[in-house]
Amino acid sequence: MVFETHQGNIGGSVWKKSIIIVGWLITICIIASSVTAVTVNPGTFFRQGNENAIYGFSTTMQFNIITITADNVTFNTTIFNFTSINGVEVNITFNEFVNNQTYNFTHNNTGSRVWFNISDLTPNLQYSVFHNGTINRTVTSDINGDISFNSTDWNGTILIHPSAAQLLRITARRNVVDTINIANNVITILGIVLIIASIMVIVFIVTKYQ
Repeated sequence: MVFETHQGNIGGSVWKKSIIIVGWLITICIIASSVTAVTVNPGTFFRQGNENAIYGFSTTMQFNIITITADNVTFNTTIFNFTSINGVEVNITFNEFVNNQTYNFTHNNTGSRVWFNISDLTPNLQYSVFHNGTINRTVTSDINGDISFNSTDWNGTILIHPSAAQLLRITARRNVVDTINIANNVITILGIVLIIASIMVIVFIVTKYQ
């Protein structure tokens, strides 16, 4: 009787430790998944490799990843290549990013033609370009989701977003993607729960009947 009681206590102890360990693992996974990789604040600047564009921020923003190369700067997956033809420095201050589809930035340039090249937008979609609140032009992204336009002596706020007629298309597409992502997350969580439960059951059985 003493031996059986002792074994039962060991089993209970292992069972409790297993629950504590699993709890810590779940907590660590939740914290890790909620952490944003890169936070930038006003006063932070990125210079575009070999080009003459400097990118800054008017407010605190968070990105999953920022990549700087000789030709461009990538925030999350959207690639920016702003450059002047005659080497005049181009100062860009980002004010807002919305769903990787709408970009609001302040452009400071005088005396040079500047090319604005943005990649990884929605392919074959019409975008409106506003300068200081007034629509200046519309551009259509190509099959790769790239848009390109140029300007001379634009100083002020530039807003780029999908044209009104295109917003429903993006919203519908995003809702489908969000639904798929939610379903995938639920499946992943259920899978993790089942694995953890299976491990706990095995640990209990081994410690109970060894």
